[in-house]
Amino acid sequence: MAARNAILRRWRGVELQAGSFQRFRTLPFELEARGYGAVLATDSAPTTPIKTLLGRMKQRAPARLADLSHEWKVLPQRMVTIPSTRPALHAPEGMMPIPAERSA
Repeated sequence: MAARNAILRRWRGVELQAGSFQRFRTLPFELEARGYGAVLATDSAPTTPIKTLLGRMKQRAPARLADLSHEWKVLPQRMVTIPSTRPALHAPEGMMPIPAERSA
């Protein structure tokens, strides 16, 4: 495995320190049941957009799933009027027609 300058845990927004076990490289992080995980390995230092993303993810995922309530809570909803958009005169560049198929 090539040396990496940074290994980042995207969902939690933190940098990981790789370890090793026998001949394998290991990454120490918890992945909860029904949870999400994403790791980014890069050959260079994280760029400003990556640092910004990691900061946002760290703010949005501060709690472990196990620490959240299992109680169902209904979220308030309300109807809003969304004005119609004008139909396009032509398909956007790069779009192509997909022929319809009739099923028996």
